[in-house]
Amino acid sequence: LRSIDDPALLKTGLRLAENSNRLWSPNEKRQLGILAAILLKSLEEGAPEKLCQFVSADLSFQAEIKEFFSALLERVSHIPACLPRLPEVPLQVHCRYTLDQIMAGFGFRNSVREGVRFHKPTGTALLFVTLNKSEKDYSPRTMYRDYAISQELFHWETQNKTRPESPTGQSYTSKRTDENPVLLFVRHVKSGRGGVTEPYFFAGPVTYVSHQGSRPMQITWRLEHPLSGDWYRLAKIAAG
Repeated sequence: LRSIDDPALLKTGLRLAENSNRLWSPNEKRQLGILAAILLKSLEEGAPEKLCQFVSADLSFQAEIKEFFSALLERVSHIPACLPRLPEVPLQVHCRYTLDQIMAGFGFRNSVREGVRFHKPTGTALLFVTLNKSEKDYSPRTMYRDYAISQELFHWETQNKTRPESPTGQSYTSKRTDENPVLLFVRHVKSGRGGVTEPYFFAGPVTYVSHQGSRPMQITWRLEHPLSGDWYRLAKIAAG
């Protein structure tokens, strides 16, 4: 939970601690699902309701998470941006989320193993990037070169099997409409201190600029929201 820096999510967590039996809006229910992905380690459809039951049954836990979420909220120093084209997805640009939290935000009932996932209801492509890949965690065929060219441009490699003329390749290079966005999630390393899996930094929507090569394709994306200075430095170093 310490990685949560989404102020809207933290405020919903505080409302959960204060009154878990209140009436929740559809957006708040999706946020409860994001919290349940960590607190209950569940992506099940009924996870938000189970989380409310879990919290309401333990007064000491209510007090603990209220104090904890209040402390996290005070630490937030950035101003996130919402996704106006995806109002049903309560994720905010330039906030950090675990993989399961992202899955819960989109309503997926299972997690993802590969670096790309498509959300069919909204036509959204989710790109997951680990900047510094270790040979222990990635095979030679998945050591893709992903890095920031500038604060507005990002170099990304597709999976090895992707050709420009394939349906997947065409879906990246064709002009995608507002109803079919591409979202970029970035993390520095797979595992941090103590072997804990690192959350992803939500870099936000990206649009196609150009590509070259095949199997894998090397695509340049333009970020709708420029990378913050610290993340740009990390993502630039990855170009190595």
